[in-house]
Amino acid sequence: MEMFMVIRFFFHVQADFSCACGQFELKFHLRLTTSLRWCYLSRWLSMALKTLAKLSVFVAALLAVLARDHITAGLAGLSITYATEVTGLYIYLETYCQS
Repeated sequence: MEMFMVIRFFFHVQADFSCACGQFELKFHLRLTTSLRWCYLSRWLSMALKTLAKLSVFVAALLAVLARDHITAGLAGLSITYATEVTGLYIYLETYCQS
């Protein structure tokens, strides 16, 4: 701020700098607000994707338990493994969206 005072003193441009500072503060506030909203949105997306991934593994495990008389243990384990792989895909999607 001391630099602005020196320029104002030597060049007598008080009004121009006050206008420029106001525009700078407005743009800075807009940038800060947008950045904060992006942070909140990315955290919400992260939580939503992790919840969806956990839900898919839970549903796969629940269906494997409910259908234990009709499917083999290998097929039940394979379905839970594939659900876990989909969880990895969700996490990759999360990191891709955040960058």
